[in-house]
Amino acid sequence: MDLLTPRLKASGLFSQNANNINLQLGYYDLLSKSSELYNPHFDISPNAILMKLFNPDDNRMQITLRMTLEKVTPQGMLYSYKFISMPGKDNDLLIANTLGYLQRQSIMLNSVSYPGGNVTITPSGLIISHISGSGAPIKKRRI
Repeated sequence: MDLLTPRLKASGLFSQNANNINLQLGYYDLLSKSSELYNPHFDISPNAILMKLFNPDDNRMQITLRMTLEKVTPQGMLYSYKFISMPGKDNDLLIANTLGYLQRQSIMLNSVSYPGGNVTITPSGLIISHISGSGAPIKKRRI
């Protein structure tokens, strides 16, 4: 997967400060009315990002991804992407569809700012909410 982040800045999604903000990934299936939430942790180096996703409701559930910087363009930074660890192939996780899609596609992240924070959106429907706050862990909320 190639990941393009437009106009990435030091204060952006993949900055050294990324673990100090309230960031949570949410996956929702409107037809089945099911949802999954993940709390990410980033290990950031100049040319790679190791992202670990933890389910706040099941601490045994962990997904690890490695994103390697391939190219810097005027539009942003292009990363290659691969799984390091993921639960078995026979799982029915919503995140498995998105991550499988991302491995085979190029994807652009677009950011939208609002008074309470930022939202990063992908064409596949992934929404990353950057919530301004204390940095305390986020608890799962029912919708």
